[in-house]
Amino acid sequence: MLWRNLKQQISKTSLEHMSSLNKHATRFLEEMGCKTDISALQDLIKTFFENIETYNSVKASFDGKMTQESYEGLLSTTQQNLCTIEMQEQEQVKSVKDLESQITQLGNKEAELKEQLEHLCAQREKKTWLLIKAKKALRKLKLKSPD
Repeated sequence: MLWRNLKQQISKTSLEHMSSLNKHATRFLEEMGCKTDISALQDLIKTFFENIETYNSVKASFDGKMTQESYEGLLSTTQQNLCTIEMQEQEQVKSVKDLESQITQLGNKEAELKEQLEHLCAQREKKTWLLIKAKKALRKLKLKSPD
């Protein structure tokens, strides 16, 4: 009955948690050892739990190594992404500066064109005034001339 109980617990327990059964198995074997000679079984169970401990140690070491490798991989990927983002940022900064420069140039051109427009408007007003003056003079001449 005790043996069947131990077998069931061993079969249902994952390797990572198997070491927790070691005390239970040791007690069970001590109880059985009082009734019969089970030294061979005790050696096998002892070796079994030692192998479990070795497995857990190796697995923990491997998991730690995988965690370190994963960390290094993520760090490398992050560094690459950071470099890519920095290059994109530099391109955007250049693009913004180019646009600002173009806007400044357009503003300067606009100011020049406004100045030219004001000059042309002034010339048109002057020419219009001269035209009106010339037409008045022409009318005066027509009125004075005998037809």
